Amino acid sequence: MKKTNSGGISGRSRIREVRIRIGILVCGHSQEAQPFKEVTETVIVAAHGGLIILNSPVVAGQKVRVVNAMSREEVTCTVNLVVGDMRNKKNVHIIFDEPSPRFWGLQFPPDDWDPKARKRHGRS
Repeated sequence: MKKTNSGGISGRSRIREVRIRIGILVCGHSQEAQPFKEVTETVIVAAHGGLIILNSPVVAGQKVRVVNAMSREEVTCTVNLVVGDMRNKKNVHIIFDEPSPRFWGLQFPPDDWDPKARKRHGRS
């Protein structure tokens, strides 16, 4: 896992993030109230949300539903930040509206976890 000390996808320190592609379906409505559904993937995931790629138009503060393609689990998220415009694709940072640390199918350590303090089995 990647530990960020500053400037992570959340901007908070000591958040654990994983760079991984996970297939997802994102559903929402444009600012013109037009519904959209887009099959896409994650770039980075964390216990509190993630960074995804979207073609669909979204803005900060907007609500979207995200479905994990593997588990079919669904969560409601808030768009936190929209960055870039590479051939109509945007990097979109989403935050879970309710805690869902297992949504991505990964187990994240707590924020106060110190990897230096862990015991290494089989090593002296």
